[in-house]
Amino acid sequence: MSYVDIGWPLGLVLLSFLSFWFFDGNFIRSVICSGALLLVGLRMGVGAINLWSKGHLKREFPRYEYQRLIWKKENKTNVPLALQ
Repeated sequence: MSYVDIGWPLGLVLLSFLSFWFFDGNFIRSVICSGALLLVGLRMGVGAINLWSKGHLKREFPRYEYQRLIWKKENKTNVPLALQ
C-alpha cells in the first residue's frame, strides 16, 4: 500500500497544472493557487521518491499495518478489495 504515498502527491502536481490551465479568473490568483498545489505536491512527491529510493517503502507503513490488524480483529475478509 505504500506505493500510494508516491502516487497521490504527484497527482497534486498534475492538478496544479490543470488548475492553472483552466482557471477563468484573476491571473495572480491562478498563479497563487496553482503554485501552492505545485509546491505541496512536489515537496511530498520528492520526499516519497526519496524514501522509495532508500528502500523504506519495501515494508508497509505502520498506519497500513495497523489497519490490517483492525480488519483482522473485526474478521473482515475483503481486505484485498478494501486495499484497492
